[in-house]
Amino acid sequence: MATKVKSEAPSSELRAALDELETGIESLRLAYEKYFGGIERVPPSKQRSKLEKAMRNVETRGVTNTVIRFRLNGLRARFITYKHYWTRMENQLERGMSRRDLLRRRRIQAAAPPPAQPEAPPAEAAEATGREGPPPPPGKRNGRVRPPDPAKSGIDPSHLRSVFKQLVLAKRAAGESTQGLTYQALVRKLTAEAPKLKRKHGCEKLQFSVSTRGGKVRLRSEPEG
Repeated sequence: MATKVKSEAPSSELRAALDELETGIESLRLAYEKYFGGIERVPPSKQRSKLEKAMRNVETRGVTNTVIRFRLNGLRARFITYKHYWTRMENQLERGMSRRDLLRRRRIQAAAPPPAQPEAPPAEAAEATGREGPPPPPGKRNGRVRPPDPAKSGIDPSHLRSVFKQLVLAKRAAGESTQGLTYQALVRKLTAEAPKLKRKHGCEKLQFSVSTRGGKVRLRSEPEG
């Protein structure tokens, strides 16, 4: 039997529900980080189930407001990406290849007498941190020129940073390489393509979303709602 969609709630109520979802996603992310880091002994399964139920409740409210729907889609995509990542990390934990196992091996290597064991290869080191290195501050650094300002091309910088984080997580979840993928590189690429994309959509401001189809991660452009 098809799920009955509720009539749309007032915008203020929906925005409050989205605020709770965003807070819940961040809280669950931190809880999983503690679990994968060995601080907590059991995964936050109950917290995850509660958040999934809250997400379903909002999705059945028949959201028609463009701005609210766009934000809901972004939260849903972020949550799905995190779930793929958590599942992959749990599988690594079962195989003894989790972050805590890598850190334990590093401690053993550090305590071992000479000759010292070789350091973990870059791929393992990146897996151990669980995140990309922070982008360099704006301006010239190591001979690199500051990237263009995305706002001048009709792209909200804060929105673009959120899209970049989603893109990195989606590529990891899909098993795609993130080598060379930096925020600055994404800014340069999208600001260069902005004039063509704005002509295509017939708009002055752009926004982007991350999706995975056929195992491949894609970045889609659309007019700002």
